[in-house]
Amino acid sequence: VVDTSGSMEGSAIEDARKASLALVDALSEGDRLALVVFHSTTEVLVPSTVLTKESIADIRAKIGGIKASGTTDLAGGLAGGLNEVRKVFQANGINRVVLLGDGVPNDPIQIPGLAQAAAAQRISITVLGLGLDYDETLMSQLSLTSGGRYHYLKDSSQVAKVFTDEVLRLKQVVGRGTAVTFSPGPGVVVKEVLS
Repeated sequence: VVDTSGSMEGSAIEDARKASLALVDALSEGDRLALVVFHSTTEVLVPSTVLTKESIADIRAKIGGIKASGTTDLAGGLAGGLNEVRKVFQANGINRVVLLGDGVPNDPIQIPGLAQAAAAQRISITVLGLGLDYDETLMSQLSLTSGGRYHYLKDSSQVAKVFTDEVLRLKQVVGRGTAVTFSPGPGVVVKEVLS
């Protein structure tokens, strides 16, 4: 899910395109990908698609056509991304939304509810906050609530590396619903556990 609002004009939108292309290149044929962009409205540029040589070429062309304009309908973009994941949800697979944004959403009211619904459905949201103007509290809470990760990116040149790192984390499910038991050694007392 990529922010294509007017504030992304210039190097930010160019780097978002490069990062999206790097993400496609890091995936394998047989993986699934959807591409949702948001500005004043939300557009599903690529509905959830199994990657093949043909679909990859089409996706790359659509990424190349991304332009920045309008305001920041983050809630609509997030809802669109979550809907694409829900259509093909895999109970034993990796179901994730990666959200890139650089601004303050038009209307943040719906976003906490979307994050809670995602968490309840085991869809994690990784948030990439770009630059200094986004709502850091909202974006970090979105990822924490859904069980995803949060990254602050000082500038747009970092986007491709973080996208690639996130894809590498998506390759396999390591554990789900795990329990950890701490057995402190002699004389050690556990005072607090942060979750």
